[in-house]
Amino acid sequence: MIRLRGFEDAEAIINDAAGLEGSAENGHLGAQETDDGSACLTYSQEQYDYQVAWTEDELVSAASSFAASYTGSRVEVSGDAQTIDCYLTYETVTDAASRQWASDVAYLEMLCGQKQILSHPGDGAWRVVINVYNAGTGKLVATGGSDTGDVTFNQDDWKASE
Repeated sequence: MIRLRGFEDAEAIINDAAGLEGSAENGHLGAQETDDGSACLTYSQEQYDYQVAWTEDELVSAASSFAASYTGSRVEVSGDAQTIDCYLTYETVTDAASRQWASDVAYLEMLCGQKQILSHPGDGAWRVVINVYNAGTGKLVATGGSDTGDVTFNQDDWKASE
């Protein structure tokens, strides 16, 4: 999650925290490196509430933007933020200019992970399953996610979903 939030390692997020003044928009009050090399962030209640609301709003906004960006495609995020269902058209998948969709889904995955972590303070475990469906048929093309590292499929997988 540290790298997904734009930091190289726990030390980078700790150094970033050192310069913060503690407002809700600044994200966190402080950070400490844990024994396993991850970072433990400290939030005030105001910051925590701000981060929860921002994350939920950003999930809705990102899903809406996805649908607006890729004609005939959409994403649905489960209420617990553990599953992202991507309904893609063949054009979205094959158009070189539209390959941005994978980055957009990765951003949604990061937001889902953040929502899960914020929902269970003290427990840094999170997992997101990403399902890719053929938007025309509704059939599953591929599954992957945070625990497998990627969602991969090829032309044969897509043809099988038609």
